Amino acid sequence: MFVCLTYLLLAALLLQCVCGYIMYDRVASTYQVLHNEWKSPITDFPLVQMPRFGEKDTFIFHTVLPSRDMHTLAKPNATSDVKIQLTFDNSLMIPWVKIYDSRKKHTLKKLTLTFSKDKYSILRVAHENEYDPEGQNIDLNHPTSTTFDIVYQWQGSQEQDNPHGIFVMFLTVSIIGILMIIIVSRSRSNSHNDRIKINSFKKGGKRN
Repeated sequence: MFVCLTYLLLAALLLQCVCGYIMYDRVASTYQVLHNEWKSPITDFPLVQMPRFGEKDTFIFHTVLPSRDMHTLAKPNATSDVKIQLTFDNSLMIPWVKIYDSRKKHTLKKLTLTFSKDKYSILRVAHENEYDPEGQNIDLNHPTSTTFDIVYQWQGSQEQDNPHGIFVMFLTVSIIGILMIIIVSRSRSNSHNDRIKINSFKKGGKRN
């Protein structure tokens, strides 16, 4: 029984890898903030702000400045940049975008993220930054100074099949078929051995 469950679990994992995303699935998204030499923990986006596969969207992102620990309030430092790093689909990274530029004295107004995809997977993500005018008098203690728009855009085919995905799907179906044959064969073999043991026991009982 344990062997059967192991085979089925393996098959389920393989099938999940093949299926990838379907339209409007949420994409795993995390972020980390850097300011004044402190980094925040890697944090999940709120579920409603995670991108949906293939769907354009816009929302307002409120940045929480990092502090020394959970029990210490952040101390904004106007001479230190505020940066954010984003990760999507557990592997696609947007490294350290400036939310506040301490030298130019301007803040991020809009971050546009463009996801390139095929039918079932995300291939890459590019970003474009739009800032407010330079030389402003910015108060980092005010929440709006580190608040900006995030825009999700998507490009790529929705109809064309991914040849690699088709190959992997064929391979997975083949493996699942082989595993099922093995399971059935073992089940029949065990059943046959049990019948032999029962018959041997009956014959032995008659001779006595």
